Amino acid sequence: MQERSRDVLDDQEASSEGVAAEPEQLRRAGALARVDALQAAWAADAQLLDEIGPAAYDELLYEQERDNRSEVLFVAKRSNAGQAGIQTGDVILSYGGEPVFAPHSLRETNRLFAPGGEIVVQVDRGGEILEFTLMTDHIDRGRSGIVNGMVLAPISQDPNAK
Repeated sequence: MQERSRDVLDDQEASSEGVAAEPEQLRRAGALARVDALQAAWAADAQLLDEIGPAAYDELLYEQERDNRSEVLFVAKRSNAGQAGIQTGDVILSYGGEPVFAPHSLRETNRLFAPGGEIVVQVDRGGEILEFTLMTDHIDRGRSGIVNGMVLAPISQDPNAK
């Protein structure tokens, strides 16, 4: 009888482990599906950008009430960006000569430059367009949202407002 009770308990534990593992597997599968969908959307956006050009793409994003800018939420003072003079509240317009429409586009553009090189960053600071030269990041922070010591947030801003 004791052996049968142990077998039943072992079956219940195995079955409950399977139930616990299943939601985790579903969460992982769901997360991977979202990443795949996001990458597909970014690829479609990149193709559209190539077809219609940066100015028209910028206006289209704004008209569709989509984010078309990256605002600096925080900049570490001793980072490359902080030492160059970029400040919290600056809106990144271009990075290395490439237009920046959202934090993910800045992260992707950042990966095109070798660590330790110089890069020109153009920002809008309260309506004044400023340029800063800074060193590219030595660390690939992946998708952390941190680029050259800046934490960025997507915003929507009228590209025709001066």
